[in-house]
Amino acid sequence: MMWNPCSPTSSPGLFAQVVLDTETYLVAFGLIVLIVAGGYAVLCVKRWRREDLEKPTLHEQLAGYEQLQEQGLLLPQELERIKARLADKARQESDEQFPSASSTAAQPTNHLWPIPPADRGGPSHG
Repeated sequence: MMWNPCSPTSSPGLFAQVVLDTETYLVAFGLIVLIVAGGYAVLCVKRWRREDLEKPTLHEQLAGYEQLQEQGLLLPQELERIKARLADKARQESDEQFPSASSTAAQPTNHLWPIPPADRGGPSHG
């Protein structure tokens, strides 16, 4: 009998030749895990960027609260408390970005003109 490529018995014969062992399953599982992890990483980065873009500045927040106060939806005392909290938040953010003067007092701030030690050059006191 001659083999006919169009016969219905030939299709299962092709798949019967593939041997699925443990190594094949592990490689397939690893690829699936990598694809899912990559998709999750892309979603996390998109969410992180969107939150950064949507985060209003302190000035925008203050303008919104002042608008609420003008509309009568916020009492003047509440606006003052909100201003104080936003000022504290701004101070904390600036402290995180720029170190305080007390922590940098021991280090010279002018790196272009270093101050020479007292025993080098200059008049001696003694």
